Amino acid sequence: MAAMHSLLLTGCILMATLPSFNVQATETPLRIATINLSPAGYKEDGLSKGLFYEIANAVAKEAGLSYKNTVKPYGRVLNDLKSGKTDMSMLGFNPILEGKASHTTPILELRFMLVSQKGLNIQTIEGFSGKTIGVIRGAQPLTSPIIKESKIITVTNFSQGIKMLKAKRLDALAISDLGFYYTLIKQGLTRDDFGPSVAMSKDSAYMYFSNHFGDQHKIEQLNTALNTLKENGGINQILRRYVGDGYFENTK
Repeated sequence: MAAMHSLLLTGCILMATLPSFNVQATETPLRIATINLSPAGYKEDGLSKGLFYEIANAVAKEAGLSYKNTVKPYGRVLNDLKSGKTDMSMLGFNPILEGKASHTTPILELRFMLVSQKGLNIQTIEGFSGKTIGVIRGAQPLTSPIIKESKIITVTNFSQGIKMLKAKRLDALAISDLGFYYTLIKQGLTRDDFGPSVAMSKDSAYMYFSNHFGDQHKIEQLNTALNTLKENGGINQILRRYVGDGYFENTK
């Protein structure tokens, strides 16, 4: 019996001297999905990058959570949120996710506009009636009755649309402000290379959480982290890297 007590005591001493480990090191990583659409998310030289990709990573880090962020096609992100294969994503408001995922306070505002070619001094939506307008493939259709009377040309992506607008093959391009200023930087262009823009609509990007993700404590941690990054300028620092100073100067 004495020998048994000695073994138990030795075991307790050994356990007490073992190094402690952070609980978070063994927790299940937060599963983040980022849409494969520039500048939100994309692959470059084999690395994942993008505005929403970086913001999501920054929020998870600020919250002190382990995470895995994967860039995926838009449709797959929606399906994974609905099925629970993804815990979180950053998206513009999407009614398809109603009842399948919940969203938080806005991350940033999304503004959609018609940018005219240089030399066209169009200041109102009415001025685009009958014009040739480029629309990004997969984007929401233009709903204005005035715009419906125009000639709509579908372009593959932001890059093609901006090139066609610069070459005056389009009178105007329907595009988000983020997509516009991001593409200007990529193509070495400036705002002065184009004519005025007219606002069409506004939306917001949100952190979406799958309804299958039931960890309310982590959601609160992530919300707090997001608000901290908004208040301390962290979100704007990431924004500036992707859309430059022109975005801030022209969207006040």
